[in-house]
Amino acid sequence: MNKYIRSLLAVLTLSLISSGCSSMGYRLGTTLPKGLESVRVPIFINKTKEPLLETATTQATIQEFQREGTMKIVKNSADTLLEVILTDFVLEPVRYSQNESLTGQEYRIRIYADMVFSKTLPEKTVMIEKRVIGEATFILTTDLSSGKLSALPAAADNLGYHIVNNIVEYW
Repeated sequence: MNKYIRSLLAVLTLSLISSGCSSMGYRLGTTLPKGLESVRVPIFINKTKEPLLETATTQATIQEFQREGTMKIVKNSADTLLEVILTDFVLEPVRYSQNESLTGQEYRIRIYADMVFSKTLPEKTVMIEKRVIGEATFILTTDLSSGKLSALPAAADNLGYHIVNNIVEYW
């Protein structure tokens, strides 16, 4: 088969794949409205009793924005603003030891947050206001404090994923 025919087949294959994706709701590129290209993410407000939770969750959300790549993180003069209040931190057993029915063997961390995503220019306009939950589970191997500490980054990452996903998938 010569190069011309191979090239033609490659182009036809790509066009069939891309048309199939668009008919199924998939699109290449951003779905955000024009003019929403940057976001300012101030440190989250922590209204829980869990110390330093705001640091871990803010950093995880910024990293998720960077990984996802749709919006640029900026410190000043952003198109949008993300404000998050951490409202609750819950630690609950999900599986108990067979020998001792009152001793938890596996636990779940849940971080509850209220997010407000606003367009900043020409005036502040709220676009998304939503409660978001991040969670992670861990198996108790030593003490509860160590287990909680080891699972906290995964719960923060999960919260960051849900926050960013709610923003970029909204439209």
